[in-house]
Amino acid sequence: MSEEKRRLTRREAIRFYLLRIVLLGSFLALVARLWYIQIVRGPEYRDQAENNSLRVLSVKPLRGVIYDWNNQRVAINAPSFSVVARMIDLPRDEVESVARRLAALLEMPSLTIMERMNEGLQSPYLPTILKRDVPHHVALIIEEENPYLPGISAESRPVREYAGGDSVGHVLGYVGPIPHERTEFYLNRGYERDDQVGIAGIESIYETELHGDKGQRNVEVNAYGRTVRVLRETPSRPGKNLVLGLDLELQEAVTTMLHEGLVESGAPSGAVVAMDVASGAVRALVSLPGFDNNLFARSISQEDYARLANDPSRPLVNQTIAGLYPPASTFKLVSLAHWLENYNMDLDMEFTCHGQLTLPGGWSFGCWKRSGHGSLNAYEGLVRSCDVFFYSLVGGSPYTKFEGIGPEALAQAATSCGFGQATGIDLPGEQDGLMPTPERKQRVKNEPWFQGDSYNTAIGQGDVLSTPLQLANLSAAIANGGELMYPRVAAEIRGTDGKQVKSIEPRVARRLPYSAEVLSVIRNAMRDVVARGTAIRIASNPFGIAGKTGTAEYPGPRDEDGHLPTHALFTGFAPFDEPEIAFAVVLYGAGEGSQYAAPIADKLTRFYFESVRSARQ
Repeated sequence: MSEEKRRLTRREAIRFYLLRIVLLGSFLALVARLWYIQIVRGPEYRDQAENNSLRVLSVKPLRGVIYDWNNQRVAINAPSFSVVARMIDLPRDEVESVARRLAALLEMPSLTIMERMNEGLQSPYLPTILKRDVPHHVALIIEEENPYLPGISAESRPVREYAGGDSVGHVLGYVGPIPHERTEFYLNRGYERDDQVGIAGIESIYETELHGDKGQRNVEVNAYGRTVRVLRETPSRPGKNLVLGLDLELQEAVTTMLHEGLVESGAPSGAVVAMDVASGAVRALVSLPGFDNNLFARSISQEDYARLANDPSRPLVNQTIAGLYPPASTFKLVSLAHWLENYNMDLDMEFTCHGQLTLPGGWSFGCWKRSGHGSLNAYEGLVRSCDVFFYSLVGGSPYTKFEGIGPEALAQAATSCGFGQATGIDLPGEQDGLMPTPERKQRVKNEPWFQGDSYNTAIGQGDVLSTPLQLANLSAAIANGGELMYPRVAAEIRGTDGKQVKSIEPRVARRLPYSAEVLSVIRNAMRDVVARGTAIRIASNPFGIAGKTGTAEYPGPRDEDGHLPTHALFTGFAPFDEPEIAFAVVLYGAGEGSQYAAPIADKLTRFYFESVRSARQ
């Protein structure tokens, strides 16, 4: 063998030995690693394998912010902590002991906590809210004591915070846990059992826009249900923001005005509506007594709820849309408009008022002015609000051949003016009101219609019922030339970047069935009601207010003169020449509309034109 071949063989042998050494070293290193994992770290990794698991958690979206007409925030998200239980992480034999431990921390009965835990067993992987809005120091204690509270955690969950207190409670509404009867509805739409939803007011109507879209977080959790590490996260998308046509400054000012009016008159409750004549945008919507929606947003106590629910003045009812009152003499606007439209604009027809109208059968129907108005025509009948004139106009006179408009025709006219049906405002709980007819009386009461029923209906009494919003909407339609609008609280939907997503445009519900000439006469008469008629006490208003008073009788104890108790009403618009704002004021059991309701409308229009409108110019 040559020297060169021997050198090659030696070199290959060395390489072979080196390879054997490397392989042996690698094998020994692998053995050492396995020994370390299985022997040294074995118990730790075994514990992790048994106790750690993967979870998919929801990331709750922030609810959209609500702004007023001036872009002032009226509903925001405030930081808060909620204590939640995930029953998959809470051993069954520890439920009672954990509940007892939490009872002291949360100041709740342990039985209540256990009941909520049992509800959580229906969806053990999902969080079950045990208590919302707990103090920060309580949340820290719960987190510190996690070895003794398996499955329990304190999570940061914003709560709704509202500006304006009880002045906007009915309008904004509030958010809360999903009601039990609506659970299936929301679950079918992608909600989860622990979500908060709009329960009342604007929060309820625009729930879809305000809620947002949930995100997702993939995490690893330990035996106590605590997150060990986040594996992946898809962020949530906040809800859209909502801009209202409501003016918070005006709302608060009107709340003060109405409160003062209630105190002065001794009335237990009342309502005021102010709306834009042209668009139907609601500028103020006040119902007193009201409630502070922050109580509901922060888990109202049983004592507070019982106080509100049992209050005879019904603070939880929005009187502007759900309070039903006889419209009284404000209804004469409809009676006269129908007469003028369908009877050749006959303003010269006269009736004589002796203070009452007595039927041959002996039934007597009085006028509010016991001494009588004497002889007056249709125009003056409205300005002076003569009851006897309108008895004859609608129900006919037993002493002449005049038959009157008749109940069916008047009911049809009233319906076309918005009575007896909801306006369609974007708030829940609106009532239709009631417009009686002979057919309905026979069907519901099994009684025939009498001439006296026509008399009562002519002046907005009897079975006629309306809401303050319906009265304000009618005044707005009279002022704007005949367009009965869909009233709207919301004006615009915006994205989180502040850009408009959708404008809530004005919509016309229908046109009043009256010509421009008829509406002009009605407006002129409403102006004269203030200038020299039943509302003369507010004639000094510098902004050209026009309106109609009403004093509505309702069943109750009579006074010493034998009179029934009455609600005070006033509805109208301003300014007369170029109408901008329409309104309605109703005070329950206050007395005369001219004395108590009209002065509030006077203050409202002064504030609107001196403060609200001037600030926007």
